[in-house]
Amino acid sequence: MRFTALDQLRGIAIIGMLFSGLIPHGGALPAWMYHAQLPPPTHQFNPLVSGLTWVDLVFPFFLFAMGAALPLAQKSDLKAIFLNFLKLWGFAVAVQHIKPFAHIQKLGIWAWILSIIGFLGLCALLVKPFENWTYRQIKMLRAIGLLSLLGVMGYMWQLDFSLQRNDVILLILAQNLLLASLIYHFTSQNPQIRWYIMGGLSIIYLLCFFLPQVANFWGLLNIKGFFFSDMPFYLIIVLSGIWAGEVYLKNSSTWINDTYKTGFLMLLVGILCSFMGMGIKKDPVTLSYLWVSSALSLFTLIGLHRLGKSLNKIAITGQNPMMAYIIWACLLLPILQITQLHPLISGFTVEPILGLTRAIFYTLLSVLTVAFLTQKGIIWKR
Repeated sequence: MRFTALDQLRGIAIIGMLFSGLIPHGGALPAWMYHAQLPPPTHQFNPLVSGLTWVDLVFPFFLFAMGAALPLAQKSDLKAIFLNFLKLWGFAVAVQHIKPFAHIQKLGIWAWILSIIGFLGLCALLVKPFENWTYRQIKMLRAIGLLSLLGVMGYMWQLDFSLQRNDVILLILAQNLLLASLIYHFTSQNPQIRWYIMGGLSIIYLLCFFLPQVANFWGLLNIKGFFFSDMPFYLIIVLSGIWAGEVYLKNSSTWINDTYKTGFLMLLVGILCSFMGMGIKKDPVTLSYLWVSSALSLFTLIGLHRLGKSLNKIAITGQNPMMAYIIWACLLLPILQITQLHPLISGFTVEPILGLTRAIFYTLLSVLTVAFLTQKGIIWKR
């Protein structure tokens, strides 16, 4: 089932991620243009800073949209759940291995070329087959994609593959996808249990915050490169999204009226938590951040639904999130580097306002490229 506002929310998260990574640093822009805990001009991480900027909402939008999509997909068999997790986790590992940035000094222009080949390999592996493709053609394409990807990863890292070398954002998404899908599967007949789980996670967080012994015990969940003890708390956002998706699925015409009050309650809980001495922080994540960002994700979804289909390009981009996630780093930027267009553009956009204009242009380029490929039927599916 297609929910246009959900595609738009996912698209906005992608645009926000791209734009926040491209805007100039070094004090060029005001503090609200960056993560609250990475303030200008030094952008050094400061865990003592509390606050919430638009950049801090990008990741919660991803998590909320992922949760809301689960009921709409209407598939919750255990085999599909574990396969989806493995595919997204594998994607997290592959993406980190084909990014060019760690190899520019060693490989020069070949780092950019290999990154493009890696992107094309992922495309061959993940692209949704066209209706006229035969089974043999699909298998051959997948094999070519896998061999190309493994070749690029092997050459760039000198066969030094590591499962711990992964994209941390994608890793957290994969872990939450697995846990949230399992919860959704086993509570499909009793959805109120999910609210108890969210309450239980909130209680565990408070115990960890106020009792160091509990925090030390909870910290044993850390497995470097695979699992973070803070990760389960993000389920509060994902389960909020599942609830919103279920309400929409039951009655798409009245779902807004059915969700407003709960959204304000989530916001109130988040605000109250901020007065407990923890503040609202993305990292290390606080309970206030989880509940407030859940409410703001819901309100944004409601606002987008009221706008209708006026943000069509954004919705199309949101239908192809895996491609959109890496198209700048692994395709467009390498092309601009190989053609020397990026150094040229960077040379005359040094001033803050011009640097901001460059970031907007690059973001639009990425969005329009993904929208064009999506409309042509080139869609990556996990």
